[in-house]
Amino acid sequence: MRFIVLLFTLLCFSAIDASAKTPDWVKSKPSKPMYYTGVGMAPISGNDYIQKSKELALNDLISEIQIDIESNSLFQRQEINREYFEEFKNQIKTSASASLEGYELVETWNDGSYYWTYYQLDKQEYADIIANRIADATQHAYDFWSKGNSLKRQGNVIGASQFYLKALKQIEQYTNRYLPYTEPSGQTINLAVEIFNSLENVFKDITISTNPKVISFTPLSLNAYQVNILVTSNDMSLKDVPLSAKFAKGKGDVTGSVKTNENGMAAIIISNISSKLAYQELAISLDVEKLGYDNNNAIIKKLISDIPSVSIPLIIEESSLSAVIYSYDDNCSSLANNISNYFAQNYFDIVDEEDSADVSIVIEPLIRPGGIVKGELYDMLETYASCTITLTELNSGKIITSVSINDIRSLAPVNSSRSKILSTTQRDLFKKLKPQLEAKLKEARFSKRVKMVPEEVEEEEPEEISSTPEL
Repeated sequence: MRFIVLLFTLLCFSAIDASAKTPDWVKSKPSKPMYYTGVGMAPISGNDYIQKSKELALNDLISEIQIDIESNSLFQRQEINREYFEEFKNQIKTSASASLEGYELVETWNDGSYYWTYYQLDKQEYADIIANRIADATQHAYDFWSKGNSLKRQGNVIGASQFYLKALKQIEQYTNRYLPYTEPSGQTINLAVEIFNSLENVFKDITISTNPKVISFTPLSLNAYQVNILVTSNDMSLKDVPLSAKFAKGKGDVTGSVKTNENGMAAIIISNISSKLAYQELAISLDVEKLGYDNNNAIIKKLISDIPSVSIPLIIEESSLSAVIYSYDDNCSSLANNISNYFAQNYFDIVDEEDSADVSIVIEPLIRPGGIVKGELYDMLETYASCTITLTELNSGKIITSVSINDIRSLAPVNSSRSKILSTTQRDLFKKLKPQLEAKLKEARFSKRVKMVPEEVEEEEPEEISSTPEL
């Protein structure tokens, strides 16, 4: 018993002694006017707790480094939004963490459960390191910018833009700072602002022109439309310019990104215009992604907001495709109406007579009763619906596409009226039918029906009668 009491007393004194030896920097993070300080703590488990403790201490140290927007910096001059500045600060600190130097280990400590690390970094030494990095970055940026200027004078605006982008990349993490640079001539320039202005203006003289300027089209027709594109700058044709072409309004297929040839020319093909919108629009612009512009960067976004582009209106022809619709089940009028409205809104002009139509649409629905499904509250009546829709080109009599869907199950309370059951069934059927119909119509193409126009018979002019009676 006396031994147990002695052991307990020794343990108490050890605990008191350990507590007494806990460093002050563990109890409270130190603050030093001449140093950035960082303290990290990690549980003692596994093999990497020392490394984790170190990383946390360095992150803590970096968090003390202030990142502000200096006067005359690119951020201030161009009014880059504040939201991006917060993101920018995080990027800078992440970069600083990866390339931090000059810090020193002050002390480590562990209490058996946690491992503690304490680092510090001399503020003046860090300022000198950053100053050297900025000097190196601005020199490289100036060299790239100068090469860009030289290429632009030669008329190579695409090459110039590439060097301007490289220049911006060199100083990107310092664009919140004022970056003066003294040129060999002795003139001091604001380098970040000059690079930004060069990038902003490099494409300003570019003109994109097209032939034709307007396209008249028929939805779902077999026609394909070629658009010839010419890219110039100050009347000089530009080669190797990457272009992007896409529908800004409407829907259709267009060849992907293209480049101009030696004569500044490129061509795209528009086809499969499936939208029935009366006015559609194709947008053609420089392909900034191919040029290396990062759309996620706020500075780049500001630069490309006025990138050269041209729009080609696509106007639906008055003589668009027309269709006549046949349905052979009077009990499925709701389904027929939904299908008719769908085609009318998206593809065809719906007419009443086959003689006026280019396409016939035949709807063949079938609804059959199922069984009774027992429920906790009330029983449900099953119905099964099937439907086939066939589209035929009246010009040739050829079946262009056919869609079938079978045994779509619907449920309605057994006490529902017949009209309610039919309505529910047709609604469920159309929901399942529509996506399959859309998929098939993406590949379907029609030609207009050749209509016979009767020859006009020239009327004989009546014999001229003299107004003076014969004597």
